[in-house]
Amino acid sequence: MAAFHENLKIEFTGDITGLSIVINGKTFYKDKSSEKNKERSPAQRRLQKNHSVISTFASCVNKIPVVKKIWSKSIFSKSLKQSRGKDKLDSHNPGKAAAFNKIMAANRKIHLDTDHPERFSQFVPEGAQGLMRFDAILLADELIVNLSMISNGERIKFSEKEQRLTGAAVISPYNRRKRSNKRFDVFPKWEIYNEFNTGDTHQITFSITSEEQELLKKYKDCYFYFTIVTETGSGRIIRYFDTRGVTSSLGDYPVSPVQFTNES
Repeated sequence: MAAFHENLKIEFTGDITGLSIVINGKTFYKDKSSEKNKERSPAQRRLQKNHSVISTFASCVNKIPVVKKIWSKSIFSKSLKQSRGKDKLDSHNPGKAAAFNKIMAANRKIHLDTDHPERFSQFVPEGAQGLMRFDAILLADELIVNLSMISNGERIKFSEKEQRLTGAAVISPYNRRKRSNKRFDVFPKWEIYNEFNTGDTHQITFSITSEEQELLKKYKDCYFYFTIVTETGSGRIIRYFDTRGVTSSLGDYPVSPVQFTNES
């Protein structure tokens, strides 16, 4: 290998790891292979792993149209530190960041150090109403969510403006059965109801495709994130309900049903 500088010619062979050529204080050549191969610190590895988990989860959440709309209209704060000592933005003045970036920022605040999404991964923005109790049953080809419309002994009332209800969910199997499988997976689900029951209970059903069945079989456990969103006939969001992830063992799915029950 050779390096040239006006009338100066430098030739070298053999191992050039770490070699630098500096003339009159100016660097003309610097070997960068050692920097590329430099071992990442434990902190760097944790940060990269955390970013990968959050971005995969955020990308999945962002695929659900009505949930993406909620995040788009939500207040955006880059960090708790930057928010300290400042007035909070009014809810009518949402941040300009894209929904995906808001989901990323919200989940970074949680500081998870796991190989997969977990209970406190944030599916919808803060400030939602508490979700009523639900029981979900995962069968071979569908997932059925039974909602109780009773909260604190009183029926949850819907206004005349709430003409559309969407059930939205993220299913995230984790704990791979074989080392060759990915550490976790995620896929979104949503169903829109233009007519819905306003009585004591309501049922939402998500179909499970054959591809999703095969994916679920690769893992031992699963997180289920769920919310319902009500809108006007024109699509303006009235309210949405908060929830945390609910985990359950997949057992011998799809032979046996898998049950998820929230703690509300």
